Amino acid sequence: LVPLEAMACGTAVVGVREGGVQESIVHEQTGLLVKREPAAFAAAIAGLLANPALARQYGHNGRAHVVRNWTWDRVIDDLEAHLLAV
Repeated sequence: LVPLEAMACGTAVVGVREGGVQESIVHEQTGLLVKREPAAFAAAIAGLLANPALARQYGHNGRAHVVRNWTWDRVIDDLEAHLLAV
């Protein structure tokens, strides 16, 4: 949920390539997915700090991704479709 909240605010995100986090972040489009290692996080964050235009682009893309895919209406529509398929 935290990556989605950050993306909704237009913030570039860095997350681990595991679990629900990797389902919410589109690697190199809405943010970066890294291994669960401090050095990997540090490198990703340093890269975004060194390239503010890329960070802004990820933030913009992330916000659009959340608005398009993670609204309550969309979640309800997806849930309804899954329930009707069962």
